[in-house]
Amino acid sequence: VFVKVKGLTISDDNGTMLLGYKATVAGLPSLEGINGTMIGQHLIGGSIGNPVVPIDVDYTQLSTNMQNRYINALIRLRGYEFIEADTSKTYSDTSVYKRTTNLKIKPCTGAEVIVRTSAYANFAGLKVPPGNGDITSIYTVFGSTRQLVIRDTSDVQFTELRCNQAPPPAGTLLLENFESQTVPATGFNPITIAGWMNLAELGGRNFSAKQFSGNKYAELSAFGSNAPVVKAWLVTKVINLDGTTNERLTFDTKQGFIGTGGSTAAALKVLVSTTYTGTGNPWDATWTDVTSQATLSPGTVTSFPSAFTPSGNIDLSAYSGDIYVAFRYEGADPTGSGSDLTSTWQIDNVSVIGD
Repeated sequence: VFVKVKGLTISDDNGTMLLGYKATVAGLPSLEGINGTMIGQHLIGGSIGNPVVPIDVDYTQLSTNMQNRYINALIRLRGYEFIEADTSKTYSDTSVYKRTTNLKIKPCTGAEVIVRTSAYANFAGLKVPPGNGDITSIYTVFGSTRQLVIRDTSDVQFTELRCNQAPPPAGTLLLENFESQTVPATGFNPITIAGWMNLAELGGRNFSAKQFSGNKYAELSAFGSNAPVVKAWLVTKVINLDGTTNERLTFDTKQGFIGTGGSTAAALKVLVSTTYTGTGNPWDATWTDVTSQATLSPGTVTSFPSAFTPSGNIDLSAYSGDIYVAFRYEGADPTGSGSDLTSTWQIDNVSVIGD
C-alpha cells in the first residue's frame, strides 16, 4: 500500500504520528480523519504477495520518543510470556460493554509491556496462551506507555515452557499437555499439533481442544452426532526408541456422562504401531492394543469426575525404532435408538519417557 500525502497534514496523538486533514473546529486548529470518500485518493494499492517481515528488537530499543523508528512498525520480541495474573484471561472484553483490554507480557528478566486488543477483534474471546515465546506486533505508544497491537492470534507464538517451569525429565521422548491449543469461546476447535494426526474414521467427529479451570486437554463425545458408529483417532507424532531403554507411556483421562451402570459409556482404546508412517489413514495400519495395561477413568453418571485419572506406566520396552501411539474413541449415537454410547472422554499429559 502506498500513501499519497499531498494535501494531508501530520500531527500526533499522545506520541503517535497521525495523518489527516487540517481543519478548524470551534475556532481552533484540528486534525480530522480522512473522509471515506477520499480514502482512494490517498491510499493506493500496490502488488500482492509481498509479506511484511517483522523487525527483531528488544525492549530497550522501544522508546516512547515520537521519532522512534519502530513506532507503527511490525516488530518481534522474543522470549516473552503473559504475566501470571493474565494467563487465565481472554485477549479482550467479551461483555456487552466491549471495552478494549490491556494485558501484560514480560520476559524472564526485564520490563513488562502492554498487549492492547479491541473488544471487536474476532479473537477477543479466545484465551491467551500460557507459555513463553515470540510475539509479532505493531508497536504503538500512548504518552509514556508502550503498547503492542497484534493482528491475530498467530502473532503470539508462546509455545515454550514458562520462565519458572522446569524442563522435561531426562529421557523424555514425548510430552504433550495441549496447552498450546486454541480453545474458542464457543464451538469446537480440532486438536492441531505438528506431526500429530486427528482424524475421523466414522461418524464425522474428531478430538477438540477444551479447557476447564485454566487446564487444556483433548476431548471427544459422540453425543449429538446421530451416527450409528463414531470412531476417531488421535495419533502422536513419531517416537524413536533407539536411544533409550525401559520406555513407558503415561497419560491422564477423565470420562463423563457414562449413564446409569455405564449404559452410555463409549470406549477409549490405546494403541501402538510400528507400521504406521505418520501419513494417511491410521486405520489402514497394524496396531497393537495396549489398553489393558492402562488405568482409565471410571467415569461418572451425569457429570465429570473432579480429577483426571493417571494411566500408570504402559510398558513400551518391547518396541524399537519408530513407533506411534494412538487414542481411538469408539462410540455411537444412532438416531432414535436407546443404544447410545456417547460418554465424553478427555485426554491430557501424554508422555513417553525412557532411561
